[in-house]
Amino acid sequence: MYHSVSVVLPSGQILVAGSNTNAFYKMEKYNDDFRFPSELRVEKFSPPYLDPALEKYRLQILEEVSDKQLKYGGAFNVAIGQTERKLKQSNIKVTMYSPPFTTHGYSMNQRLLILKVNEVAKGHISVVAPPSGALAPPGHYLLFVVHRGVPSRGMWVHIAQ
Repeated sequence: MYHSVSVVLPSGQILVAGSNTNAFYKMEKYNDDFRFPSELRVEKFSPPYLDPALEKYRLQILEEVSDKQLKYGGAFNVAIGQTERKLKQSNIKVTMYSPPFTTHGYSMNQRLLILKVNEVAKGHISVVAPPSGALAPPGHYLLFVVHRGVPSRGMWVHIAQ
């Protein structure tokens, strides 16, 4: 599709949109048929990791008590909802996703960073922010806690000096 875009939503779903417009694009009827048939489409896709059978692995970020202002190389905490089981650090990843700006089917500045996890404790995860703006330019990112391949709902964070 021309002018197509796709973006990861905080829910973990993928939004895809686009069209096949051309220079003569008109959405008017001509002899009971469209003069230049065009497709305008927006879809929301749910990847396999959102299967309800995997819901038991989805952790909940408690945004109101989590750190959302990050400093390069600094440790920060992500509060997670109570879970009945002890979480193994080897099953946890924390990621920062920079949504791209997109046009003509090309996404610019999209990046996914996998952060160092210092500690997984009951109720929180201690994480280290990226070391510099070379890896994570200043701005807003979606942070996900991934447990056994299943992402939490994303939380917006901001990183700066």
